[in-house]
Amino acid sequence: MGLELFRRYVGRRNLNLGCARNPLPGWINLDKQPEVTPDVVSNLEHPLPFADGAFDCVLGSHVFEHITHLVGLVDDLYRVLKPGGFLISVTPYGSSDDAWDSPHHVRAFNEH
Repeated sequence: MGLELFRRYVGRRNLNLGCARNPLPGWINLDKQPEVTPDVVSNLEHPLPFADGAFDCVLGSHVFEHITHLVGLVDDLYRVLKPGGFLISVTPYGSSDDAWDSPHHVRAFNEH
């Protein structure tokens, strides 16, 4: 994933959620699957193992459609982001075929 579009939101300490096999150099890469060798192994359905205000930017690319307890995760992301920090979310559009192409998707997103 090219980050050119989001470059202005990236700070000194950044978190890449659900990195899978796409780690970002210079970021803390988190995934629940240890076999993809992330920096941190953690399930996003549980509190994140980071201090309050630890990150300037959090990226979730094709992650949030997999989360059952989304409000709990968003609350925790608010906690680990610095005041004025940025959450970047990339998800398939709700009415596209990509929104439901995986049996692991539990929700879809649109502009509403």
